[in-house]
Amino acid sequence: MGPSGTRGIYVGGLPKGVIATLQHRIVQQELTVDAALTGDRSTALQALLADPMIPSIEVAENLLDDLLKAHADYLPQFKTQ
Repeated sequence: MGPSGTRGIYVGGLPKGVIATLQHRIVQQELTVDAALTGDRSTALQALLADPMIPSIEVAENLLDDLLKAHADYLPQFKTQ
């Protein structure tokens, strides 16, 4: 980090396995941002399901319900659902 903020650094080519992992995480993060901006529950569920630590749809649905309830004051875009 410098006076102009953070700067990326060149690291060269990455192995295909690393690229695949990063692409998967990027998609998951994009889904999370899209869900937060739109308040779309289906997109939020997709973001959770993209996480390899979530073992099933049922777990994702229950977790989403709990998270939206716990953070309802900070996520008003989800309140109309």
